[in-house]
Amino acid sequence: FLIFAMKTIALPAILGLLCACCFSSRAHAFVHPTTPAHTSQSAAVFSDRRSLVPTATHASNGVLELDPSCSPPIITVERYEYDGWGLTYRYRTATPGHENDGPLILIHPVGIGCSSWIWTKMMEEWEGGPIYAPNLIGCGLEDGNDAWDPDQRGLSVPLGWVKAVEALIQEKALAPPPRIDTDNGSDKGGILGMLLAKSSNSMPPAPCIVVVQGGSAPIGVLLASRNPSNVSKLVLTSPPTWEDMTTATPEEQLAKNYNFYRSSWGKAAFAVLESRWAVRLFSNLFLFLDQCDERWIDSSTSKEATTVEARPPVAIFNSGFLQHRSYEEELRDLIEQPTLIISGSGDKKAEKRIEYESEMKRCTLATLRGTNVLPWEAPVQVCEAIQTHAQDE
Repeated sequence: FLIFAMKTIALPAILGLLCACCFSSRAHAFVHPTTPAHTSQSAAVFSDRRSLVPTATHASNGVLELDPSCSPPIITVERYEYDGWGLTYRYRTATPGHENDGPLILIHPVGIGCSSWIWTKMMEEWEGGPIYAPNLIGCGLEDGNDAWDPDQRGLSVPLGWVKAVEALIQEKALAPPPRIDTDNGSDKGGILGMLLAKSSNSMPPAPCIVVVQGGSAPIGVLLASRNPSNVSKLVLTSPPTWEDMTTATPEEQLAKNYNFYRSSWGKAAFAVLESRWAVRLFSNLFLFLDQCDERWIDSSTSKEATTVEARPPVAIFNSGFLQHRSYEEELRDLIEQPTLIISGSGDKKAEKRIEYESEMKRCTLATLRGTNVLPWEAPVQVCEAIQTHAQDE
């Protein structure tokens, strides 16, 4: 994870572009536009719903082939709107028998090529309630999200991202089921209709479990602290250390970092580090215990995910805006929900997360084989850890 306090900005800033997946005032940093604000709409055209391509596996000859022995669940890309933003999320229905389980809300990290696709392997393995994996504002252009140009429209960070996810939770994930009207003078449906109506009209949705990967942890912390009734559990995989989460980055450092990313040097760094060889090199050095797979490289370097329009959220995140203030109050006092911190066995910062367990009210730690992108490295084990956490009182 990028060390923002270092005196030399160029090298750590460049490294941070690819390592972002890993790792008080109540105000939020606001990224101001430099020209009159207006909403920028993406030119990409998608239908309101589309199914993603089924899982492909690599044959011994290196050719991608569909695996006929398994039928992965259908994951669709859905749309919603928040405050003038056209946003998307990846969705998977509940597995049979788990229709009344609370939904999972999966928050992706912000980094080169990163969006909700990072949860795909875990979504394929999950056995439980429905899954909603939103693309944060400005991310997921490959799924049809609106691009974000900070020069055209300002945004509070991370609060703007948090509020957009809250809208998804309220309008989609926890929206009450359609009410069945049985008091219309007809006998349509008979006894079965009455039973369905009773079930539909009386059973409120179960609250969500919020799962966050890497440096996006402040988004999950705010979601849990702001929504105690709608969020039942919090899971942070490979979050920043306790010290990083409770220490604010100085404003002058934020400005210095951001100016670098907007400079010609920063733009050149983006151009180089969006290449396949760079993503592979840094992923193997910092993110994976074993070698990263081609599916990871393909998704990280797709044309739509690495356009110039996709860079602003990465620049803002790596400049340190999510750490512009301390989250100590939320972590110590405001979060009442049981919290699970998952670290990889190869993560050198795992020992610096012990304070979460000792300082938070209801927090447990877990270690799984892997390094810094456990939902991709160990999707089955992450699912099992979440399911166990969901059952614990």
